[in-house]
Amino acid sequence: MNYVLDANSSIAFFDGEGGGIAISDLLLTPRAILSLHAINACEVYYHFERKNGVEVANRVLTDILSYGIEIVDEIDPKTWKEAAHLKARYKRLFLADAIGVAYAKKIRGVFVTSDHSELQPLASDNVCKFFFFR
Repeated sequence: MNYVLDANSSIAFFDGEGGGIAISDLLLTPRAILSLHAINACEVYYHFERKNGVEVANRVLTDILSYGIEIVDEIDPKTWKEAAHLKARYKRLFLADAIGVAYAKKIRGVFVTSDHSELQPLASDNVCKFFFFR
């Protein structure tokens, strides 16, 4: 199964926040393939640089890759158009999450998040599969 992490799920895991253990469990799940879109990776990097400095941000980035989480940096026209469509339809949706959801939809994966208020409407509309880790 393919899982697409959002920034919050990655931050929860690397910061040891509540729910981070669920991400750890995904990493240990046989045949689970985890990815993170570069836009969400940018948010993760920004979070750790702002909070702890560039050295920690670089270490987190290295750890993401060492755990086998793929950072997807491609965004083809079909995906960015889908992201724009989702953002237009669901006004509270952050652009980074719209891109992540569009990518998860493209690969028939599960979008991993804790953002119930922004993403529950998409889950209710079956836009793609969601895993709300907390």
